[in-house]
Amino acid sequence: NGTVHAFTSQLVGQENPSLAVIYRKWSWSDGWSPPVDILLSPEKLARMMGAFLDQTGMMHLIFYGGDQFGGDIYYSQAPAVNAGQVNAWSLPVIVGMGAIDPNSAALAGDKNGNLVIIYSGNLEGNGIYAVTSSDDGLTWSDPTNIFSTNSPALWPYNFQVYLGKSGYLHAVWNVVDPLGHNKAGYYARLDLKSNQWSIPLQFDKSYGGDAGGGIANPAVIEYKGEIFIMYNNGIPPAGIPVTQWYVRSFDNGKTWTVPIRISQRHEGRNGISSFVSDSDNVLHLIFADRIPITVNGSY
Repeated sequence: NGTVHAFTSQLVGQENPSLAVIYRKWSWSDGWSPPVDILLSPEKLARMMGAFLDQTGMMHLIFYGGDQFGGDIYYSQAPAVNAGQVNAWSLPVIVGMGAIDPNSAALAGDKNGNLVIIYSGNLEGNGIYAVTSSDDGLTWSDPTNIFSTNSPALWPYNFQVYLGKSGYLHAVWNVVDPLGHNKAGYYARLDLKSNQWSIPLQFDKSYGGDAGGGIANPAVIEYKGEIFIMYNNGIPPAGIPVTQWYVRSFDNGKTWTVPIRISQRHEGRNGISSFVSDSDNVLHLIFADRIPITVNGSY
């Protein structure tokens, strides 16, 4: 109805500050509402992880409850029209056990009451775990391991998901080591009808991960039956400098094209790119980067 809902995590309280989930809404007529701390974690800190607004007007929300030593993924819901009222939110419940830090998670859903959460965890080793609900978040499955790093010194990170018209939930992420080096980038899809995940596949080789390069910040979208992944990676063979690349799949993620560099003059790594398909069915991409040349002595 023309309202923007925004969530983040922020310290609240003066004597003993606690990290809480903060909410604000925006509309043309009223602008931004005052910030409200709507949820505290039953377990230490509340790190906002994701929100999903379904077609009935219900807002679904997940956060990481814990600290740098570990925690769990919590779930809560409230009618979107009352999202700024603390007592409108359901009591947070654990849906994803054994979450780890650095924490990463994503939430998605469809119009049939299906909700999906993926998160980084360590129930059976470092990896990605998924939980699902088929009744609008009333009940949840046990966590299922859909990807393992096969190492206690590697972590999945930077999750991005997109629910396409095909009925597949597309998921992408990268893998990092303790020093933050980027080691690999992966794709997997969930068939919501059968609740089956595909085997995760590397969509490109990582170049220059130990030198500040490597695959990072992947973004995914389904567009006209194709799947696009945009990401940072180094330039072969040395992996320096890093820049923006994309790959496409024409068979629902089973195979991928040769990586394509989107711009020869852009270099650098500056966060996750953003895809959107507009009402005219035109695909748009926004990204931040550098142009390392000078014109008349200025960059």
